[in-house]
Amino acid sequence: MNDVIIRIHEDDEGLSNIYPAEGFEQASADLDKSIQASVENRAPNGAGWKDMHIIETPEVTFVDKGLRADVLGRAMEKVLPRAAKYQTTPDDYYARRIDNPHCYGLGNQLFFMFETQGEFVKYIWFVMDDSTPHELLTMRLAMNVINDHAPAMISDYRANSDGLMSDTNFMDRYFDHLLSGACEPALTYE
Repeated sequence: MNDVIIRIHEDDEGLSNIYPAEGFEQASADLDKSIQASVENRAPNGAGWKDMHIIETPEVTFVDKGLRADVLGRAMEKVLPRAAKYQTTPDDYYARRIDNPHCYGLGNQLFFMFETQGEFVKYIWFVMDDSTPHELLTMRLAMNVINDHAPAMISDYRANSDGLMSDTNFMDRYFDHLLSGACEPALTYE
């Protein structure tokens, strides 16, 4: 672990997700619902939405796959440093603060966060914004580590994209999309 502290706006938690590959159909259907809700609920003046879609996670989790947080964490630390702290903003009574989180990355705009249940990983979510090609390559290597431990998929509500991490063509297109800067950046704070 090092001195990396991750701070992110609470609204950006869980928008780019990694789920077990078996949850693909459910996750893909929910992403489609989200895209449709975005169109249907757009405010008449185009500034915002009248209602929001609540993400429905797949029924299958990494707990069902027996994926231990400490095992995956040790493997991730070979690619990315573990953060010392994680905090949502705004910094008020409701902020989520975690010391020694299962959070691995290069800073506020490049990290993976494990949501755990006991000693197991339940889901993983991530942020990959404003990154260089080298940083994206490092993040892709970390995704390979995750997929090597349990076949996985990406469900990215910010990029309106989903696919299996074992699908090289999907991964190439996905990372090309991220490198182009086509996604809205997450709100982060120093």
